[in-house]
Amino acid sequence: MTEDTRAYTFEVSETLFRLATEGVHLRSNETKQFQSLGHLVNARAAEGMSALGSSDVSTLKTHLSRIPTKGPIKISLTISKTSAKSLSEAKERLGKIIGEHLTLCDALSLLLFDYIAQTKADRLIAKALGDEASGERDELRNKTRDDSNVIRLR
Repeated sequence: MTEDTRAYTFEVSETLFRLATEGVHLRSNETKQFQSLGHLVNARAAEGMSALGSSDVSTLKTHLSRIPTKGPIKISLTISKTSAKSLSEAKERLGKIIGEHLTLCDALSLLLFDYIAQTKADRLIAKALGDEASGERDELRNKTRDDSNVIRLR
């Protein structure tokens, strides 16, 4: 660890562990490189965590109640000093939004939730647009085809 990084160890629940591994899985697929939880947090911090918490308060509270933070599984995380500051600021801001005292691990959980939800929504939109675009291509292809020399087999 250098002066420019911060190391953390959290004891997390199995569900939060699964959320973390899913986030790392999605980030690795997105970048086409193996990633770590630290890489994911650094990337989200670099993109700006201001959007974190843009979900309504009840969604954030529901997430925290359904995905317990504390548990028996230890995870270690090394992130940049800047990312650590951003995560800490997000923790304070989200705590005010939700009206509860949050831990750094709670903020991490909400960051992962936000990342996974955004990534899956982006994929769904891309798939819908891709299907729409492919449908338009097929329609155009059918309109421009010269059917005079074609015997359709149905």
